Amino acid sequence: MALEKTCEICGSLFSVRPYRAATARFCSGHCRGVFVGTLPHIKNPGHRPWLIGNKFAAGHRNATTFKPGDRPWNADMKGIHLSPESEFKPGRQVIRLPIGTVRTRQRKRDNRPRAYIKVAEPNSWRLRAQMVWEAHHGPMKRGMVIHHHDRDTLNDDIANLRCMTKAEHITEHQQELREARWPLRPIASL
Repeated sequence: MALEKTCEICGSLFSVRPYRAATARFCSGHCRGVFVGTLPHIKNPGHRPWLIGNKFAAGHRNATTFKPGDRPWNADMKGIHLSPESEFKPGRQVIRLPIGTVRTRQRKRDNRPRAYIKVAEPNSWRLRAQMVWEAHHGPMKRGMVIHHHDRDTLNDDIANLRCMTKAEHITEHQQELREARWPLRPIASL
């Protein structure tokens, strides 16, 4: 069962459910918007009735707030340390290495050292073996890797380096990989 009401803005009839009979005043959102636009605090933003009880927001200052012209207690006390144990400590200094620096790092997967060269700022490094190969033979093709013939990963002499596909490289190291995963165990005699 719907009830008929009259809109306060446009005067047209509209129907509402009984539970809205006491609160329904407008036929549409547009008419409600027109009504809200006519309220005094919308026309005059300086008049804000909802701030009457809020002293700070209404323009009244708190008792502890500095007033214009007041001088704070720590003025002209640059470098004062009232609690040094709780102050922030300066962080560690960042050391920028120049381009061309060579560093040795351990690889996680096989725990063997590799030599890297810094090639660009801020922190771009490449394998030294790749740089040596490219200096002698030009850029490497995509999918190729550098193999150390004597298995010493720090010996980046051009005579020790071979350029291989990933499949050829795995085949080259296949026996070593098997032995690393499944070491030969002596068979117990019966």
